[in-house]
Amino acid sequence: EGGSDWANVCESSPIVAETVSKDTYRPTSCTDSGLVLGRRLIHSHHIIAPTKRKAIVELAQHYNLGGFSKIGWPGVVIIEGEENDCIAYVDDIRGMRWQHLVVRGEQHVAVGNRLELEEARALPAKMHEVGDKMSIIAEHCKRAGLEELFLTSMKIYKKNCNDDNGDSLSGETDEVLDGPVSPSIFRRYGALCHVDHMNNGKNYRKWLRKAAAAAGCTLMLKEFDANGNAKRPLIIVAIIGEEGDVKRVLKRWRTSRVDIDAKGTPCLERMMDVLVEGNL
Repeated sequence: EGGSDWANVCESSPIVAETVSKDTYRPTSCTDSGLVLGRRLIHSHHIIAPTKRKAIVELAQHYNLGGFSKIGWPGVVIIEGEENDCIAYVDDIRGMRWQHLVVRGEQHVAVGNRLELEEARALPAKMHEVGDKMSIIAEHCKRAGLEELFLTSMKIYKKNCNDDNGDSLSGETDEVLDGPVSPSIFRRYGALCHVDHMNNGKNYRKWLRKAAAAAGCTLMLKEFDANGNAKRPLIIVAIIGEEGDVKRVLKRWRTSRVDIDAKGTPCLERMMDVLVEGNL
């Protein structure tokens, strides 16, 4: 929404590559004996409730798991620790009431003993809540060498069993890509829109953020001082994602009461124009 976030949001645009099973969790392991260091990326429609935020951190401490928790829309939790503890953690988290929650990514590293397991950790030993910016958790994963795992939050997977570090990488997916993930494989789709005005700007922007996040899209909003009229800025909104998701956001936008009229009554958006729409 702010100018400083414009470039960062572009770089982290969610590109949906394949269909993911929403309800079936299938834990796997690369070895039949010995310890296994496990990692999970858990994706939720949102993480807002204080009780859930507290449980995410306290359960991780209980199971000796480390990682990060990104709150807001969407919610993302990344955990790391002994494989059996990861499985137990996921079971406990799934026992709570969620609008939508799924394990999108898994990694497994075979180790000989507990000392090797601790040395193989790439994430902090404790769970950290990192706010509501996806770019923050993306940067933490990049520094830890876990970019492959982070990409699963956007349903981007590799078909081969091991990633570049020799770790087993899997996810809850019905189909996967053949070979390395390359940005050129995915066709980004976007819509650039002009909004005439926002009578209730705060709630309007909040609705747009939620709608885009729920569809797995990136939202960019910029207000320009047009002709020196600060009270009537030029409002430009960009939505980026997979074609079907972008179109769903546009349809929902046109059919929802996103603003208020001069009398304060909720109203539909009748003065939003799509300036350009298509593959990027």
